[in-house]
Amino acid sequence: MLLMATTVMMTPSLVYNAAASTAKATNSIAISESNDNHQQLLTANTDRGTDVYTNNEAVIVSGTISRSILKEGESILSRVYYPDGTLYQQKAVGVLADGKYTYRVEMDDFLGIPAGEYRVVVSYADYQAETRFVHVIEYGENPEAVRVSSAVT
Repeated sequence: MLLMATTVMMTPSLVYNAAASTAKATNSIAISESNDNHQQLLTANTDRGTDVYTNNEAVIVSGTISRSILKEGESILSRVYYPDGTLYQQKAVGVLADGKYTYRVEMDDFLGIPAGEYRVVVSYADYQAETRFVHVIEYGENPEAVRVSSAVT
């Protein structure tokens, strides 16, 4: 019988195992499995290194689900939260056979979307991955909000 160990690795995403009710309060951890290789079970990232988006730019969120937990035909659940913590958007997103997913979060300033740091939580089975981005509204040279944080948690 092969035993699988669970290892905590430093990564640019935060992963939470709801079944085990475990999480770490650091800026960047991921739960991974180990059997001579390390593989992240669930990841979430934005398409930019700076994670700062301005007027009407779409945020591209992507990530992977480990084949060890991937079930054919299942989707991830994405939730995007406003800077005040209330829900902005929730939707199911399809996952490719290789475990990859990608989708757009529209940030249309004409809808009155406030500037600030947004949190993206992606859920699959008993796992969650989280990333953040900053939405800045600029009018000429006077931005309504400044960059809060470029760190992905």
